[in-house]
Amino acid sequence: TDRPTAQGGMSDGNAGVGAAAAPAGYTGEAGEAEWAARIELAEAYHTVAKLGQKDWGWTHCVYNHITVKLPGVCSSVLGTPGPLFLINSFGCRFDEVTPESLHTVDLDGTIVRRGEAIPGVKDRGVLLAGFTIHSAVHAAREDVQAIFHTHHPDVVAVSALKCGMLPCSNEGCLSLALLSPKRHPFEGTATDPEEKTRIAAALGPTALSLLLDNHGVVCCGSSVPHALRNIWVFTKACTYQVRALAAAGGDPERLVMPPQEVLDACLERELKQQKDPLGEVEFEAWARGPAI
Repeated sequence: TDRPTAQGGMSDGNAGVGAAAAPAGYTGEAGEAEWAARIELAEAYHTVAKLGQKDWGWTHCVYNHITVKLPGVCSSVLGTPGPLFLINSFGCRFDEVTPESLHTVDLDGTIVRRGEAIPGVKDRGVLLAGFTIHSAVHAAREDVQAIFHTHHPDVVAVSALKCGMLPCSNEGCLSLALLSPKRHPFEGTATDPEEKTRIAAALGPTALSLLLDNHGVVCCGSSVPHALRNIWVFTKACTYQVRALAAAGGDPERLVMPPQEVLDACLERELKQQKDPLGEVEFEAWARGPAI
């Protein structure tokens, strides 16, 4: 076969998914659209795995998720009211994900199209906690196409700070432009369906990232590369903040912050920039080789 296999991908830390012809069953407009989404999402999982090789914490064993919403035509062909989205099979490491292994699920968590099994990986379906967080946002925000949720140590550290994200770096200023002014309080493992309403309300109608107290972050985008760019910048901001606070003895008053007018200008520029197709350049660079 000339398409990606469960055995291919990350063995040397550099290889990616790459483009491949759609296999049987992915014909017509809907099939081609779904296959393209599978290729891109699998590449995103591999990219995060590569980031994790350079910076421990990007991956969390078999936990955390990246999801992408499928085009509406896929829902009509599969005979399921939309939206539908792709998510990794629980128990599969990020570097093991293939386009074929991704599950297509609806907002009720039903697997509409089950991904192919990966040799040596037991099929456990979809992790409820991951489904809860992602479906909450996919259901509430038509503009959001892709979502990343991670437990990077620096992100979790910032999520535990009362001050939250600080504009103590360029990346911090960029991230604040997208961050919801609200935070989602910690409720334990996200397995309560009623929590979805509270997550969606905290994110709001326009923000592209949300701090989950004592938990991590949800970052969104209009595409997989866009969402990956946003969470990459957000994670960098958290790392810089954690290191700056450590150097300052934990006292935010000892940090240099930009004047309010400078911060306001940064926020305005980033919001304007978000209207462009961001993340494509970085995504292509990561796909070519080791994550940097």
